[in-house]
Amino acid sequence: MTCGITCGDINGIGPEIIVRYLKERTQAESSEAGAGSDKFLIVIPPDVFDYYNTQLDANLNFRLINSSEIHDTEKGDSGIYILSLDKADFTPGKPTRDSGTTAFNSILKSYELINAGAIDFIVTAPISKYAFRLAGIDFPGHTELFAALDKSADFMMCFLSESMKCGLATIHEPLSAVPALITQELLEKKLRVISGMLQNDLLIDSPQIAVLGLNPHAGENGLLGREEQLIIDPFVKNHPGLLFGAFPPDSFFGRKMYSGFDFVLGMYHDQLLIPFKLRNQNAGVNYTAGLSFVRTSPDHGTGYDIAGKFCADASSLAEAVKWGALIAKNRKSHAYQN
Repeated sequence: MTCGITCGDINGIGPEIIVRYLKERTQAESSEAGAGSDKFLIVIPPDVFDYYNTQLDANLNFRLINSSEIHDTEKGDSGIYILSLDKADFTPGKPTRDSGTTAFNSILKSYELINAGAIDFIVTAPISKYAFRLAGIDFPGHTELFAALDKSADFMMCFLSESMKCGLATIHEPLSAVPALITQELLEKKLRVISGMLQNDLLIDSPQIAVLGLNPHAGENGLLGREEQLIIDPFVKNHPGLLFGAFPPDSFFGRKMYSGFDFVLGMYHDQLLIPFKLRNQNAGVNYTAGLSFVRTSPDHGTGYDIAGKFCADASSLAEAVKWGALIAKNRKSHAYQN
């Protein structure tokens, strides 16, 4: 398979973890993280890639290509290919207009590549919402941007690891706005995305899905909030045998109840991301469900505080490549069987 990787914010740790991952992969006699992905197409300014290739003593051999040369190589070819982006001001540790523009252009180019069939899946390095704003780009993150490019109304931010698979009803929303966004219509829409993802992407045909409450103690019978009584509990009861809950999040995660379910549906960002990252630091992957193509990402941010210090961990990127390859393979298998 061919894996396309975006550079992310060039002033963050994205370029470093890309080069570090490729270095570790090429040095390993066998790499589970790279299984199924023997060709990499990196969308990045060449000078940035060269910088980290030199500083990390990676000595990676690569071929610099342009858009017209994408299909000159055979589909099964192995190796590293750099699809050049314009040179940009490069200042590790600081979000800038240039770093936001470059990250955005890398994403757009990766979308062109997946549409053209030049790559089998996309792995995105971390971006900065602030750098996007400096560049005049009005998207809060990868998930919303790829959904807009793909013209997908039914999409979902999910997180995958061997021990936990979960997704968000709401994504990058202020906490004060969340209660009004939780409706039965929204939850039904998310369930359709989850069901399709579990069946087509993870090949789970009869899943059991846990649903978390919104309020402390899942509302305590309405004493601490009525969203459970009015919205979430009726939603769960409409799908017996499939949905279970609504569970109070603290006891759900404290008792590791997630291990008994195929998927966990949370109501807002930190409700899921805090326990997921505590449990799966450097082993978790961000996945956008509901798209016509496969896109994964490390489950961490730009790491400006350590950018340029050559100490970033590429483990989550390796996991993103592994999961991307697996899902792309599963989709092809499911399509063939049907």
